[in-house]
Amino acid sequence: MQGEFSKKGRAAVTADGKQVYEVEYACAETSYPQSFLDIVKVWKHLVMKEGVSPSGAAFEGSGIGGALVIAACLWCRDHGIPLPSSITLSDPVVAPCGGVAIPYFSQADIDDPCAYPLIADFYGFPPVNLILSEDFPYAEQADAVFQRMKDHGVECTSGEEMIS
Repeated sequence: MQGEFSKKGRAAVTADGKQVYEVEYACAETSYPQSFLDIVKVWKHLVMKEGVSPSGAAFEGSGIGGALVIAACLWCRDHGIPLPSSITLSDPVVAPCGGVAIPYFSQADIDDPCAYPLIADFYGFPPVNLILSEDFPYAEQADAVFQRMKDHGVECTSGEEMIS
């Protein structure tokens, strides 16, 4: 089961309770920064062209998709694009843990917070819900990012309950 956490990821955008974008990622096929900029592109289109209200939207990410959702939110915030009303991260692989996500992170600068959320400033982030499986092998890194979010004033919850 541990291999599943590390090799596949998913990112999704929901608006008004409906899934409007979902993509699966494999670390070996996911390139930085294009991978998270794909999410940004879809989000910009939904908000700026389709009139989707960020207050009724959420980002969800699992596996490497968790890192991509965080990166997309950091990029949007820093470029004046509204953020969704909440973020849910399920077993997020947020660092090049034991070589698992190195193919994704290899194109990034070591001081790039979009690639390394452990150095990011999370001011202005919406509430974040972190869901970790009992046997998730990269829980320590996910917890460290989650704690950093809390330290920066982000409303954080953990567990199965979704933030609405």
